[in-house]
Amino acid sequence: GTALERGVNVPLVMRGPRIRPGARHQLVHVVDFMATLGEALGLCPPADLRTLDLDTRSFAPALADPTFGGRSFVYVDIIPPGPRPRERAAIGPRWKLRRVGVGGGQTETLLDLKADPEEQDPLDPDTHPTISRVLRKVLDYYE
Repeated sequence: GTALERGVNVPLVMRGPRIRPGARHQLVHVVDFMATLGEALGLCPPADLRTLDLDTRSFAPALADPTFGGRSFVYVDIIPPGPRPRERAAIGPRWKLRRVGVGGGQTETLLDLKADPEEQDPLDPDTHPTISRVLRKVLDYYE
């Protein structure tokens, strides 16, 4: 796996009675399937699960209304087998901060997904300090 878009931005095809046809571009995470399927099936999580701080959010409203907003950010953590370094990324609708490696050997790059959708021209995070600071907080929260 990779934290680049080709490894984390994958298509999802869904069909159902309350799903309006059309493309959606909201940010969702694999953990959101638990809440979404639960809502679609009319299931209420058991009381012991409701007390946990689970990071799952239903994207069912976006299936019925394409204008419904998704997550502000998603976090990915790729730990590949073998010698390849660990990759983490905080991804927003336009920007991604990608961290490769661990400890003192890690590097960070900022990617403008709108201007550079193929992620061929990474930026120094210092070129956009405010955006980088926000995305760094997301990365640091999950590490």
